[in-house]
Amino acid sequence: MEELLIGLAKTCIKSVFTAQKYGNEILDEDLDRIVFIRNLIEESAGYIKANCKELKVAIYNKELKEYALTQYIIQCLKAFSEKEKEDEDFDEEEEKEEIRTYFEYIYKNLEYPE
Repeated sequence: MEELLIGLAKTCIKSVFTAQKYGNEILDEDLDRIVFIRNLIEESAGYIKANCKELKVAIYNKELKEYALTQYIIQCLKAFSEKEKEDEDFDEEEEKEEIRTYFEYIYKNLEYPE
């Protein structure tokens, strides 16, 4: 059952990233997606905690957040053109770290406006 619930939640998260193609200039949409994913994980974790006592909520949260971050990094890297990627100043690992930092900041700190 644990794998089924995590798989279902991963499918929900993936749908957030496949709904539209990314461009470099739509950070506001990225921000909304990250906050939405965090809320999806938190709300589903609350449901699981109340209804699925055998599933460890901390593991569920960690696995889904890592999956969302991975999907976010993939989408952001796809937004770079081949020309940008071939530039000698382009460092994919550095870009991944910047993307990760952005994701973590938004995930931990921002909320939808009241």
